[in-house]
Formats: sequence, C-alpha cells, structure tokens
Amino acid sequence: MAALQALIEEVLPNVPEKDILQKPFLEMGANSLVLMELQKTVEEKWQLQLKLPMFFEELTNLEALIDYIERHGKPAISNDEVRQDSTLPTLSSVGALSSSPSLANLSVRQGEIESLLTAQIEGATQALNGLIERQLAFLSSLSPEGLRSTQKDHEPLSAKASRQASRLRDVQEGTPLAGTDAPSASAPRPQLMLKPLEIRARGLTETQREHLESLIARYTDRTKKSKAAADEARPALADSRASVGFRFTTKEMLYPIVGARSQGSKLWDIDGNEYVDITMGQGVTLFGHHPKFIDDVLRDRPSDSMELGPRPPEAAEAAKLLAELTGMERFTFTNSGTEAVMAAIRLARAATGREKIVMFQGSYHGHADNVMGLADHSGSESHSKPASSGIPQGAVQDLIILEYGDERALETIKYYGPQIAAVLVEPVQSRRPSLQPIEFVRSLRELTQSTGSLLIFDEMITGFRIHQQGAQAWFGVKADIATYGKVVGGGMPIGVVAGRNGLMDPIDGGTWQFGDNSYPSVERVIFGGTFCQHPLVMATTLATLRHLKSEGPGLQDSLNKKTEALKTRLNAFFEEEAMPISIVNFGSLFRFDFKENLELLFYHLMEKGVFIWEWRNYFLSTAHSDSDIDFVAEKIM
Repeated sequence: MAALQALIEEVLPNVPEKDILQKPFLEMGANSLVLMELQKTVEEKWQLQLKLPMFFEELTNLEALIDYIERHGKPAISNDEVRQDSTLPTLSSVGALSSSPSLANLSVRQGEIESLLTAQIEGATQALNGLIERQLAFLSSLSPEGLRSTQKDHEPLSAKASRQASRLRDVQEGTPLAGTDAPSASAPRPQLMLKPLEIRARGLTETQREHLESLIARYTDRTKKSKAAADEARPALADSRASVGFRFTTKEMLYPIVGARSQGSKLWDIDGNEYVDITMGQGVTLFGHHPKFIDDVLRDRPSDSMELGPRPPEAAEAAKLLAELTGMERFTFTNSGTEAVMAAIRLARAATGREKIVMFQGSYHGHADNVMGLADHSGSESHSKPASSGIPQGAVQDLIILEYGDERALETIKYYGPQIAAVLVEPVQSRRPSLQPIEFVRSLRELTQSTGSLLIFDEMITGFRIHQQGAQAWFGVKADIATYGKVVGGGMPIGVVAGRNGLMDPIDGGTWQFGDNSYPSVERVIFGGTFCQHPLVMATTLATLRHLKSEGPGLQDSLNKKTEALKTRLNAFFEEEAMPISIVNFGSLFRFDFKENLELLFYHLMEKGVFIWEWRNYFLSTAHSDSDIDFVAEKIM
C-alpha cells in the first residue's frame, strides 16, 4: 500500500503524517482530480475498479480504502516476485489444453478440477503472502491503529485457497454465493446508514460539533434563497462549480450564492446581503463592478449594431492598442482562454513541424483535451495520462509534464529538444503565486531558442494585472506567443492570441496589399468561431485598452502595493497569534497558504460579508478603497 501513501503525499503534501490514515480525503483537500488519481492507482495495482461516489460514502479515508483493497483487490504480481512452479501448468500450456481438439470432449471429474485450481492458488500463496506481509509492515510503521485494523481483516491466503475451492463447488452446483471477493460492476453500492448529523460529527469534539452546527444554522438562514435556488436548479442545471470542495461536514452550506446586483467593490445577493467582493469575477474585474468607462460604452452603443457578419469597427483599433501595450506584433481574438491556448499550440506545431508540448505540474491552461494531462511516472520513463474520464490517451500522448522551477526539467527539455514544438508556461501559477522562478523562466527562454522550440506564455491571470506588458515585462523575458483574457475583455468573454516574428500569419495567410501581386502566401491553420470578435466584446475590449493606456503603469503599481500591504498586515497577525497560515501573492492576486483544512474560515468570512469563490483565489481591484481593505482584514483577524 506504499503506492497509495506516496500518491497522497505527492498530491496533498500538507497533510500531517499522523492524520494520513484516518483523515477523510475530502477534509485533506482532495478534489475530483486527486480522487481520480487514487481511482486509477487502485485499478492499475490491484485490478479493482472503483466509482468516484464510493469516496464520498464508504471509502472516505486511506484506512477504509486499504481495508477495502485487502478484502476485494487482486494485487498485481511482477515476474520477479512469482516463480512458476514446474509442477503447475503454465499459462501457455493451459491455453494449449483448452484449444486442443483431441481433448475437447474429455470428461474431467469435478474433484480433479478442484485439486488443480487449489494447487494453482496455493502455488501463488507464498509470493502473495510475502507481498502482503511487506504491506502490513509498512502500515505498522504508520500507526498501531492502522495495523490492528488491517490485521483484523487480513486472512491468510492458504485459507482463501480452501474457501475459493469451496466456492467453485457452489458455482458448479448452481448455489448462490454469499459475498463474493470482488463486487460486480452492476451490483448496487451499500447505502450509507448514517444520518446527516452523524456524518458531520465524525471526528469532531463536542465543542467543534456545536460550533459547526451553529455556523450552518446561521449561514443557511442568512442565504436561504440561494440555497433554495440551488435545490430548484440542480435537476436541470449541471454546474461544475456547484460541487467544488464537497465535504460532508460543510455539505449543507455548499451552494452558489445567487447575485442580485453589484457596484464597485461590492455585490448583493438575492437575500439582500451585502459583500465586499474579493473574487472579482475570478480575476476578470480589475476595475471593479460596472466601471463608468465600460458602462458608458455599453449604454452608448447603438442597439442595432449587434451584427455578427461584418467586422466590428473596434476590432482593428483594439489590435493596434494591444501591440502598443504588450510589445507583441499580431493578434487574433477568441471566445475564451481555452480557445486561445488551443490556437497557440496549433500555431506552434505548425511553425515547428513538431508535436510534443512541454507543460508544468500545477499550471492550468483551460479544459481542452490536449492540455488536460497528468504526469505518469509508473513506467521506466515519464509519460502523460488523461486528467479526467472522457479524455483519450491519444489526446495527451505528446505532452511532457515537468516540475515547475526544477532544474531537472531543463535537462529533460534539452534531451527532447528536437521533438518539442513549444514550452507552455503559466509564468506564475494561479494556485501557487509565491512560486516566481525568474531565473528558471529565463533559462527556458535560452533553452527554447537553442533547440528551435517556441516559448508560449499563458497570461490569462497575469496579463494586464501585474504590469501593462504582463509577466513578460516582470520577468524580463520575451515569449514567442502569448495568450491573454479575463482583464482585457472588460467583463465580457474573450481570449487573445498574440505572436511575433510571423507566428500569427497561419491564421490568415499573412499580410498582403491591394494593387500588387502580393497574396496570403503562408500555409494556413484551421481557425474560426462564430462569436469571435463579437461586437459587444470588441467594444468593451477597446474601452479597457484605452483606459489602461491612459492610466499607465501606475495603475498596476498602486494596486500591487495595496495588496502587498494587506499581505504584510495579515501575516504579522498570523505570526503573532502563532497561526499556521500565511498570505502569498503575485501582484494583486493573493491566497491563503496553510497546512490544515480552513473551509470553515471561508464560510465564516462569507457570513461576515466577504465574498469568496470556490477555488479560493482572491483579487483586489482599483475599486477597493482603503476602508474596503480594512474591512476584509478585520473580518479575517
């Protein structure tokens, strides 16, 4: 079972060792991706298929999972662990017997079949017992309770051999089996018999239980219309955000807050509650809700100029302003960040004639199949595997996923260099804003230039937020291709692909002029979208770019300093109170860094009027006043 603990420690590194057996996976912070990793590991190593709902019901922690595997799994045995006994038939000889015409009609006595199967089972017993004893030894090193639990359910394989032979007789005689070793795929899962209150109370002291129940009562009363709306919507609306961070302890509070209106740094829900918003549209709303320069554009735009056929008049000027602000050369507009990254990768492969793409663990580049991969170290070489069901292996087979900031990643890139089309980088990962490996990124630039690969900056979060020229200016690195979104759309859905040195030319065939023999001579890639360059999006984008230009770099500088001051203030408080929490940031993006589950803290903040979204990244905007920031700090402290 060492593989399970190693996986938990890799994907949830902040879980204390003393808690790793009994603490529920969801309380550790495991999301659906972590649970799918566990699911795949169990299937590969123990030939046991688990359904994700089982992690919410019976297999809630590592101890329960190990117990389940001990009772139902079939450990995979390597060649060096099992020596074939010369007295037993080999796999090939069994196949020969089954296919031999001369033996097809032989009548074999039932007792002989039992003896043969019993001998086969007992022949593997020694190797399997050795394997399981090593597993038990590992568990004993973790906790005495874990060992006792496992020993209680562990049955020697010699006894299993006798039982299986007995079950063979039952099968041959048509007798129904009472409790098979492996549950069938169609068998209904056991129903959880605990009441909701008992589920929430597991592992809690009486004081903790009372505190939790009181918080749930207050929170659900304060937001009862949002909760009712969630119940009403669930049968028809499939919303991925509605179940993010599911835990039984907080299940009764897990529903989206339904908004009614917003202005500046504030928003109001349908229950009439007022919040200081530090979600800010997940990073979109750099200027607060309903900034005047955006509202003016939307109000003044003629209502009859919503055509999707003609090019919007704002598109060309928006592209020119993008060039002026970012230093890139040509641009194309998409409907989302996911689409922008898809186009960037396609352009890189077209330009280089290569297929492999390097990405880094912890980065997020949208939800297209070709970037939804996880590092797979199960073989002798590192490979990629799908991050989700529904994604075929072929979609991620050309991904190389490495550790961000690790010097060994540079050696891997150098080794595969001639096969790599591009290195795709989220310069500062939104979930790890404290990781800012400037020298590593500069080394990536040098390395990609030497190998003929392209460097792609995914600046969905950092673009226009950290600096007018984004992370390229902050790191002092010029990328070949960059993608933007969020801030630049002024609240509308948008993605932008930017390139230099002719890399954008495959979108339209390159530049050409009227009145001469020029033509779009560059081989094109497939690109398009009905709503690309949507009139309203182009209007708000142009207004945003004009505002950024008029305000200058001071806009970002001022906001970065405000966020830094908030971080310093809160971290001083946490240190003084000896709390294992800190604030980390990159510019005006910040988040809590902690080793324990702090979900209740976030619900307390929501109850006190600080709006926080499910993925727990926070943003300050130019609309946040000093009093707003004081309000947030006071509610946290």
